[in-house]
Order: sequence, then C-alpha cells, then structure tokens
Amino acid sequence: MAVRAIWKGYVHFGSFDVPVKLHTAVREQRVQFHLLHSRDHVRLRQQMVCIHEKVPVPSEEQVRGFELEEGMEGICTWTMRKRSYVGTLGARGRVPRLGTLRYSDEVVPAASLDLPAIELSDRELKAGIDLVNQLSGQFQPENFENEHQKKLQELIDKKASGEKISILRPKRRKATAPDKLLETLEASLKKVV
Repeated sequence: MAVRAIWKGYVHFGSFDVPVKLHTAVREQRVQFHLLHSRDHVRLRQQMVCIHEKVPVPSEEQVRGFELEEGMEGICTWTMRKRSYVGTLGARGRVPRLGTLRYSDEVVPAASLDLPAIELSDRELKAGIDLVNQLSGQFQPENFENEHQKKLQELIDKKASGEKISILRPKRRKATAPDKLLETLEASLKKVV
C-alpha cells in the first residue's frame, strides 16, 4: 500500500527549485481507543473550554499564545495505562510538562514508503555527487539556527511589548522545469569550484 505524502512543496537551491514530498517518519504502535459515554456508548467530542468562564470557545475565537518564561527539560521514563514511555520533563511556571519521545521501532523506514523508482543518467548522478562533495564539510550544529523559531520569538517579543505586528505571506517561486534542472545544477557547481 502506497503511503500518501502529508505535504508537497519545493526545496530552494539558489536560483532553482526542486519539488519534494514529505512523508510521516513515525507510526503509532499502539491501539487507539475512543472515549465513549459509559451510559449509551456514544463517542465523546473534545471541546476547547475557557478555564476562567467554564464555557466552550468556538474555533474562530481561539488564538495561539506563548509563555514568556524559560524552562529546563530532562529525559525521563514513566508508565501510564500499563504502558512505558520515554520523554522529556520540563517546567513551565509552576506546572511540570511532559513530552513523549519516539522509540526507534516507531520510525517508519524510507523503504516502506513505496516511492517511485527514478532513473538517473550517469551525468545527473555525477553532477549530484560533485555538488555534495563540493559542499561537504565537518558538521557543526552550533552553526545552524532555527530561523522559524527565531522569527517566531521576535514576533512574540514584539507582541509582548505592545507593538503591533503584521504577518507577511511568503511569495511563491516558479518551479524550475525538470528538463532545466541538470543544466542549472551544473551551472551552480561551476560557481562553487
């Protein structure tokens, strides 16, 4: 059974775009139960309820928020409903927060995605290998920054200080034609050399 992509988009490499599909890399290994009303066994529906007013809040009145306090997290294990879990335990204010981590057998192998086989010419393969070799180096995670998280934090800080914020919509780039991809990749390689 082929697994459907959960997102389709493009990876941008300078002046050209490569279409990509995103597949789920984890799978649930447990039976999922539904919550039922014990009297008539009808399925229950989750509602978002205001903890102050004690009334349901419709989706159009719901907004996202972010706590401004800093917390620390540790790795932990716990048992819940007769099942063991591994996760992170962190503090947010006076409330501890627990996050679940995945076991290795829950990670979906790429081979099980039934991705289509794509034939590559020797020229395409060489161009790809040359590009990887030109850009290879020692991995230094401290050189990478979560740009999304950084921009999100800047928006949160502005909003928290009372500034009015505006969200800019990203511009959609035109995808590089498949027959021009190898040509563009080779031109990019020449710039690196």
